[in-house]
Amino acid sequence: MMGTSDDLQFDISNMVDAPGEVKGLFPLVVNLASSSTISANSTCGERQAETYCRVSQPGRGREEQCGVCDARSPDPTRRHPVDRATDGTSAWWQSQSLAAGDHLHYVTIDIDLQQVCATRHH
Repeated sequence: MMGTSDDLQFDISNMVDAPGEVKGLFPLVVNLASSSTISANSTCGERQAETYCRVSQPGRGREEQCGVCDARSPDPTRRHPVDRATDGTSAWWQSQSLAAGDHLHYVTIDIDLQQVCATRHH
């Protein structure tokens, strides 16, 4: 059973534990990033093709995985734009390598969730 309060939807089917015992009213889970805008000051392969390396630890060993980023490549696996950070897929955003300059020690990602969040307590 669904209920609403202004612009929010609530699942009220589990609101009452036993007759007369209210457990609570909880808003539905919503992916706020799905309608967001995102930007970064560094993205691998944005200006030219470049090599990146990621370190992973699949088991006990430490493994380095390297590849080439190229925003202009027809191969989508070589493109790693910042919107991959919020698209819900296994693809990823990749910043430029620190080898490209000391200014890359500070990478900034800005995300605008495109909405105002307000809470009320009565």
